[in-house]
Amino acid sequence: MTAPFTWGIAIMVGFGTLSSATAAADDDSARREVHVRTLSPPYGVLARFDSNEPMPLQLGEELAVTSHPHFVFLTCVRDMCEPQGVWIKPGTETEELDIALTIRPAQLQIEGNFSHRFVIQEEPSIGCGCAGVPMTVPLSTGERVVHVTDLQTKQTIAVVLTAGHASLVSFF
Repeated sequence: MTAPFTWGIAIMVGFGTLSSATAAADDDSARREVHVRTLSPPYGVLARFDSNEPMPLQLGEELAVTSHPHFVFLTCVRDMCEPQGVWIKPGTETEELDIALTIRPAQLQIEGNFSHRFVIQEEPSIGCGCAGVPMTVPLSTGERVVHVTDLQTKQTIAVVLTAGHASLVSFF
């Protein structure tokens, strides 16, 4: 019969240690550090170790984990990034994590005259759009303000785009 093992993690933050839920263990497994060496985007990344609750990650953070293998599911707050999974190999040496998540594009839905054409001033390479047809706008941050112009009337409206979500702008 084999002894159960611990799958928990602990986060060293400032002056204390935050611990996740762990399974009961008869033996004290070897611990090691996992260092978050790079992190992109720099804010809003969430990590879920094994089946524990998601927790925010920060650049330079040191995580204490058992020597067993761990699966880390990475995503961003409000589903703004493409999810990614990373395996932490078993062992006792310090592990370095380089995390680079892709920020999802935003969708822009335009309400307006169907015979008019619309442009996003900050994204001329996207070209003209028309009412009723969503435009996909690449983002490099979680949120961004853009200005949509009706080319026929010259009316311009500012709209906030959010990664992974649809925004609506109305010219009615």
